[in-house]
Amino acid sequence: MNFAAGTPDQFTRAAALIRATDAEERRIHVLGRLIKIAEMQAQERAAQRERLTNFVLNPAALGGAIPFYRRTDPDTRRIVAYSYRRLLDNMREGPAPGIKPLRIDFASLPPLARPYLLAPFLDLVVGSAFPHLDLDRSDPAQGRLVYVHTGGPADAALWRPHLAAISAWLGANIQIEAHEATTVTLIRRAPLPASIPMNPQWLRHGQLFLGIDTESRRPVHIPLSAMPSGTLVVGRSGSGKSNATHLLLQSILASIGLFQAVFLIDGKQGHTFRRYQSVAPEKIHMLTEEPDVWRIMRKLAPIIEARNRTLAKAGLESAPNNLIAVVIEEMSAYTAKPAGDDKAGPKAHAQFLNDLVALARRGRSAGLKLIITAQDPTDDQVPTRVRANCQMLLAFKTPIDVHATMLMGGLSPENDPRVLPTGQARLRHDSGFLQTVQFPLVVDAGPRKP
Repeated sequence: MNFAAGTPDQFTRAAALIRATDAEERRIHVLGRLIKIAEMQAQERAAQRERLTNFVLNPAALGGAIPFYRRTDPDTRRIVAYSYRRLLDNMREGPAPGIKPLRIDFASLPPLARPYLLAPFLDLVVGSAFPHLDLDRSDPAQGRLVYVHTGGPADAALWRPHLAAISAWLGANIQIEAHEATTVTLIRRAPLPASIPMNPQWLRHGQLFLGIDTESRRPVHIPLSAMPSGTLVVGRSGSGKSNATHLLLQSILASIGLFQAVFLIDGKQGHTFRRYQSVAPEKIHMLTEEPDVWRIMRKLAPIIEARNRTLAKAGLESAPNNLIAVVIEEMSAYTAKPAGDDKAGPKAHAQFLNDLVALARRGRSAGLKLIITAQDPTDDQVPTRVRANCQMLLAFKTPIDVHATMLMGGLSPENDPRVLPTGQARLRHDSGFLQTVQFPLVVDAGPRKP
């Protein structure tokens, strides 16, 4: 264009062209800057994703895995899930043949990352794989952890012995909420209160009330017909043993119509059981003196033998009613050998122990329910033969190591009675099934008449 000879219109068009050219250059410049910024942001996101998802190199990053997993895109979610599972695989068998499994320092692992590596921490393997945390259904912030078992069926019994260790490592009271074919769900729960008021509805006809299960928070009952003939209740002074004994007895008295007789043998000279004498005086018999106790045991032994013979002839396995309960409070008051020159005393005492063993061993089918309480499981309080024939055990706090081992055998966090708070006990059923139970506090003055 010849600007020297140009017309005003041409000058106008030329100015517009210049402005357009400048604007285009500016747009190109701005667009270049935006592209560069976008590339830098993409690189930062990629680096962040690498930091947040490369769990093999950085297991501590697991602490933010679920929040990041839920706010990102589907492709990144797949990367998160894959990286997490790869870490578990590497911890189990190594990334390639001949390479040792990956080891990490569990003690230094941040608390938020620990739920993801709970199975490796416990060395809990199902089949050939560690159960992994379900990233979709779990909510660690709310204390809900769902573990998927890919190597075999989910079994809550595999997790239950580890609950104490899990709670200590995660810093919370962790319990099993549910389990399905392929999953076990753990949940954070507040501990049971130190004192639970007694609910009279927990005393059910025909059932023995055995406290509140600390895991399920539900009352524990067994039919009186299924109650073994011998039950041992052990616990040091102040452990909650006496309170539990009252509840066991009140549970029996709630079904007094099923009993022919209830013998209350009180090693504390009647102080423990005096309140129950007026409940059903025609059936409840209070005993405190040794000769009376020996005499009753001597009478009961042949009665139980006769009942067993009658049941065998009739083809019956057990007596559904006309039950007999014997509750001995503080067994140590009756196990010490009598002193003095009277030869009849030691002989009667030895016979008493023999009768007690026979009742504990053979009384179940005949309807005998024997409950013995003691502070320690030692022979001077509960002779070995008697202890061995008590098929159900309630072990309250027993601080001495050897005593705890006498009761439970090998000690583990699941069965150790040395660490129990007041009111809680390890309940071992005659089947061997173990629960931890807490007994409510008896707040009334005594049982109500049925």
